[in-house]
Amino acid sequence: MVAGLDFGVLRQKETWQAFGVGVVLFCIIGYTSLSLFGLSASAYGVSDDIEQVPDFEVATMNRTGIDDTVADDSGMVRLSDLRGSVVVLDFMAVDCTNCHYVQTTSTRVSGIGRLSTARTE
Repeated sequence: MVAGLDFGVLRQKETWQAFGVGVVLFCIIGYTSLSLFGLSASAYGVSDDIEQVPDFEVATMNRTGIDDTVADDSGMVRLSDLRGSVVVLDFMAVDCTNCHYVQTTSTRVSGIGRLSTARTE
């Protein structure tokens, strides 16, 4: 395998010039991207202060054995009932292929702590 590789290209001046240009461009693009990300975070109201989220209620698909852990008898989930738990809101389409992959992954790790999964339509 190694015998078939041509390392002679590493002796050429153009190779190292192109490598240098690539490193410089990578640094410029990386710095610019990270700077813009920091600016956009402040525009979206991200802060280090913890604020209480207003209480709300959503309907689940009311599936027996799945939504029972977080929903009441009518299939509703109230945020205040989950106080003290980590809540991940993931509003996904029923016909989304990748969304079902995420749902499977979430279900697989649901045994950690008090993480529960509930889908809404």
